[in-house]
Amino acid sequence: MSLPKVLLDLEFQAFLAEMFAPHCQFVDWSVAMEGSEAERAEIDAVVTHAHPHVNADFLARLPNCKV
Repeated sequence: MSLPKVLLDLEFQAFLAEMFAPHCQFVDWSVAMEGSEAERAEIDAVVTHAHPHVNADFLARLPNCKV
């Protein structure tokens, strides 16, 4: 089974990335804006550090996002 894909707006520091690596795969924020419909459909969750604007229109681009 593949790991959940998590959209990440800013790269985590190495120690955080290592801690999450066994549990999920991070995907660059650009996928939400520029990725194909299939790529966006694979996103399971969103994590933000810089607090970009996330609203209903943004989440509609990620049809399978749960968190």
